[in-house]
Amino acid sequence: MVVLPGPFYKYEVVDLQTAFSGFKFSLYAGIAALILLIIQILFKRETVSLSSTLTAELVDAAEQAANNLGWELVNVDANISIAKATDTTAWFGFKDDVLIRVTDDATNV
Repeated sequence: MVVLPGPFYKYEVVDLQTAFSGFKFSLYAGIAALILLIIQILFKRETVSLSSTLTAELVDAAEQAANNLGWELVNVDANISIAKATDTTAWFGFKDDVLIRVTDDATNV
């Protein structure tokens, strides 16, 4: 969004007001996300302890999500509740490591 308005306006694809109108909606989305974050911090609840079968199901769901996103799975271990994957960026082909850890500890996110 930062790069496109200038060239769009320069080559007369869109007028300046239309090119920069996305910034207004991005600002609204950012403010809404900040308000939701503050509400979550203020009204934080105790988490419910997860059973081992639910944890295994969540690890399986994380594995399926990684496959759906096109990530290359490296390791999935339901016993220690982790799923490791590698994502390759479309633009430059960078490799990003992804670790999904399912816990029932209220202090970790």
